[in-house]
Amino acid sequence: MNIRKNARATPKDRAHPARAINRMGLKCAAATSGICLRAVRKWQQRFAAEGALGLTDRNSRPRSGPPRSCVAKIERATTLRRTQRLTYIGIAERVGPVQKCRNACL
Repeated sequence: MNIRKNARATPKDRAHPARAINRMGLKCAAATSGICLRAVRKWQQRFAAEGALGLTDRNSRPRSGPPRSCVAKIERATTLRRTQRLTYIGIAERVGPVQKCRNACL
């Protein structure tokens, strides 16, 4: 498994407070491990739902990104920038707002 470079706790370290909550309580388990209550509660819920696999690192990539502009708008903005050397504000005034078009999208 690839552990993040600056991770404070590895999955093995996360299991200790998640298991210790039953014995000593949430606040004591968090204080003993030196981790905030919110993180310990999150790991405890994941551990209860998924077991040891719930304590592994998860992908932090967003599920979706901003909508893409139409190809025609992108090409027009590019030509305005190259030929007339307009600023971004000037291009936005001529091309219009960037929004998802219904036709001819990428």
